[in-house]
Order: sequence, then C-alpha cells, then structure tokens
Amino acid sequence: MRSLKKDQTITSTNLGTSALDYTTTLPNKPFKLEQVHFEASQAISETLTISVILPDEVTTRILRSVTLVSETEYTFRPQGECNYHAGSQIKVECTNANGVGTVTGEVKTGEVAF
Repeated sequence: MRSLKKDQTITSTNLGTSALDYTTTLPNKPFKLEQVHFEASQAISETLTISVILPDEVTTRILRSVTLVSETEYTFRPQGECNYHAGSQIKVECTNANGVGTVTGEVKTGEVAF
C-alpha cells in the first residue's frame, strides 16, 4: 500500500566552491523512488550522477549518470518499479569542473510495503 509522496530538498551547493554530494536521510522504511529533479542557477556543463546505496552492500549502484551541456535542469524518472528496502539511500552528485552556478533540487519518494 502506498501513501502520499515524500519530498527531500537537495541542499543548495555553490559549484564555484565544491561539487554537489547529497545523500537522502529517509526514514527507515521501504520506499519507491519516483523522481529526482535537479536545477541550476545558470546553464552548466557538468556530470550528474544519481545512485542508490543499499543497506546490505558496500558499493553504490548507479541509476543514471548524465553529462549536462549548457543545462539548467534535469529530471530523472526511473523506468519501471524502483522499490527499495528500509535503510537504502539515494545519492545525488554533480561535478564542479567548470566552477560556476548554484545547484539544488528534490528527491521524491513514495512509501511501499514489501
């Protein structure tokens, strides 16, 4: 059974000083990843990586890695079911190779029962 979507705001990061490295702090419950929306204050050319960290694994599984070229936003919506067990986390990273712009966004999830 699913409940209403839960949103987590990706902490605003100035790419002039550091790369974006954000990990969700989801409640310890199963969840479905619905989408990750990413925005930049100006057109940026960087690499954006969206991953899942599973509680029983040491490594991170990449869900999407995309090179943005003069983009101000990007939305990732998983194809099919992306249900994860309690303790899993979503990680969003953006390089700062060009050192311009401020980035932010949100991770949308829904509750699921396994």
